[in-house]
Amino acid sequence: MKILAFDGTAKAASVALLEDGKILASYTVDNGLTQSELLLPMAESVLKSLKLEFSDVDVFATSVGPGSFTGVRIGVSLIKGLAFG
Repeated sequence: MKILAFDGTAKAASVALLEDGKILASYTVDNGLTQSELLLPMAESVLKSLKLEFSDVDVFATSVGPGSFTGVRIGVSLIKGLAFG
């Protein structure tokens, strides 16, 4: 099972792809609080590096803190959009 995980609650934005508990790729950017601009391109980069597409992901996950509540909303909105897509 492939899990695409996001963390937008901290100062640094992070994306990781896991399969069966093993991290296949991760990407972290400490560029201030710009997660709304960074998370989706970071996810695309992670998937592209593994020659995968969003449709290959089985589960989307996001952190819920501690940290920025706005970051939680960004992460939840992002995975909701990806899941509906």
